[in-house]
Amino acid sequence: MFKTISAEKNVVDSPSVSRRTLTISEKVVLGFADVFCQVPWWEVSAFVHPDVVLRMSAARTITGRGDAIVFCREFCVVSRVTRIEVIDLEDKGSKVYAEHRVHIATTQGRREFTLFASYQVKDRQITSWTRIPNRSAGALSTGIYGTSP
Repeated sequence: MFKTISAEKNVVDSPSVSRRTLTISEKVVLGFADVFCQVPWWEVSAFVHPDVVLRMSAARTITGRGDAIVFCREFCVVSRVTRIEVIDLEDKGSKVYAEHRVHIATTQGRREFTLFASYQVKDRQITSWTRIPNRSAGALSTGIYGTSP
């Protein structure tokens, strides 16, 4: 069901991730980031629970695997995302916190931005994914967001 995930493959020079043993939940988040903008889209569904809840903002919540997959596809196509890298991860038991670098192609060239999220994982599938606004990330006490982006 899952392809082999290598911490070195998708983590940008992050000693806190690449030089330690990852939890199963962290590996699921890495795998999800690895296939997020890939075709075929069925690879994304392997990482997403049928009843997943995505909270993109206070005003936007997406529920269910089908709608989540559509969101992923639209985000990648509309935003012209070329890849998503995991900069840092931390499993806090009930949640995995992640810092992502999102690479996009624009008419002015390639750009990137940082995105923060928390994930809940059960039975090797993401059951909840919450985007954390960048202005809030520095206030998290997870240890991986030491400074505001």
